[in-house]
Amino acid sequence: MADKARTFVHQSKHNAVPILLWLFAMGIVVRLTLFVRQRASTEFTQVDTNAAVEIVLAVLTAAVLVFSPRSKSVWKVVWRTSGGLLAAYYVLCAATALWSPLPEFSLFRAVETLSQYAAIVVALSYCASMEAAEKRVLAMGLLVTAMGVISTLKMAGFALSLDALHTNSYTASAAVLCCYCAAEMGAADKKRKRMLKLAGLAALGAVIAGTSSASIIATVCGGLVAFTMSRKHGILLSGMAVGALVLIFMLEGEVIEGMLFPGKSEHQIRTLHGRTQLWEAYAEEIKMNPMLGKGFSVGPRLSTFRYTTNAHNSIFSVLLNAGAAGMVLAGACVFKLVRELRFCTRTRRRGAAGCAAAMTAALVNSMGLPIVGEAWMAPSLVVAGVLGLHLLFVLNAAPGDEAARQPVPVPAEAEHGEPGAMHHGH
Repeated sequence: MADKARTFVHQSKHNAVPILLWLFAMGIVVRLTLFVRQRASTEFTQVDTNAAVEIVLAVLTAAVLVFSPRSKSVWKVVWRTSGGLLAAYYVLCAATALWSPLPEFSLFRAVETLSQYAAIVVALSYCASMEAAEKRVLAMGLLVTAMGVISTLKMAGFALSLDALHTNSYTASAAVLCCYCAAEMGAADKKRKRMLKLAGLAALGAVIAGTSSASIIATVCGGLVAFTMSRKHGILLSGMAVGALVLIFMLEGEVIEGMLFPGKSEHQIRTLHGRTQLWEAYAEEIKMNPMLGKGFSVGPRLSTFRYTTNAHNSIFSVLLNAGAAGMVLAGACVFKLVRELRFCTRTRRRGAAGCAAAMTAALVNSMGLPIVGEAWMAPSLVVAGVLGLHLLFVLNAAPGDEAARQPVPVPAEAEHGEPGAMHHGH
C-alpha cells in the first residue's frame, strides 16, 4: 500500500560513504587492470606491493561496510532476494578456508568478492532515483571497460591491432553494458535515449574490437533478450531472427563462423581455444572433492593439469572451488534471479528489460570467463552494478515508470544513523 511505502530520506550529495566505496572499488579495478601482477605461477600467493594495495583496499571497503548503518538497511531489502543467495554462496566460499590447502588465500578472495558486491549495492543505494543509479552504473562500467582496453594494449606494448586488442576481459564488461542499453533504448525518453545510445555504441565498439567469441555470443544472446523485451511481438521476431541465423549457418556456415569466431582456426573453434581440454581435466579433479570442493579460488591454480587463474567456466569454477554444496547455492541464486527478472519484465518496470538482457550476457559470458561465481575480477564490478540496479530500483519499485523514479524503498535506520529517519510516502 502506498501509505506504507518506506524510503530513505534524500541524502546529501557530499556523504562520504558512497564516495569512499566507489573509490576503493575502482582502486581495486585499477590494480587488476593497469597493475597486473606478472609473476611465476608458483608465486601467486606471495604478497608483493600490488597485492598489498589490493588487500588494504579490500580491508578498507569491509571496514566502511561494517561501520555504516546503511549496510544493515540494504541487507534487510536484499536478503530474501537473489542477492541474499549470492551472499550465502560467498559465505560458503569463505568457509572453504577450513579445508582449503591455502586457507588464507581462499578466505581473502571470498571476503574480498563478497565485500565488493556489497560495496557496489550499498553505494548505489545513495542514488536518489533510478536514473541517477543508471547513470552511475553506465559511467563506472565504461570506465572499467576503458581501463581494460588500456591494460590489454599495455600488455601488447601499445600496438594498435586487432590481435593486440583481443581479450575476453574488457569485452565481458562491454557486452553487459551494450545489452543493457539496447534493451532500455526503446522505452526511453529523448534525453535518456541519447545517453543509452552513446554508452551502448561505445560498449559495442569494445566488443567488436576485442574479437572475443564468448563476448560476441553473449552479446548476441543478450541482444535477443533485449529485442524480445523492447519491441511489440518481440518473441515472434526474435524467434524468426534465430531461425534465420540457423538457416544461414546451414547454407553458409563459414560466414557465421567468421562472425562468431573471428580469426579462429578450426581446431581452436572445436576445442573452444583449448578450454575443452581444461574442462576435461577439471572434471576429473572435481571427482576428488565432489561435495565441498578444493577451496575457493585455488582449484584452477593448484590443478595438476595446468595452472590457470580461473576455470574459464563458472560451472566448473563453482564445482572446483565449493563442490556440490556451492552449486546448490549458486544454482538457487540464478534460479531466483531469473524468476525476479521475469516478474519485473512482465510488470514492465523501468530498467527491467535492461537488467534481464545484461544479466543474460553476463551469465552466457561466464561460460568462457567466470565473471559470476568466481573471485572478483574487473568485469565483476559491472555485473554488481546491474545487480544492484535490479535489486534496489527495479525489483523493489512499484510497477510503472513514474514509481521507478522514486528513491529506493528500504527500511530506515536509527534516527541518528547515517541515512536518516524513515518517512511515509504516498
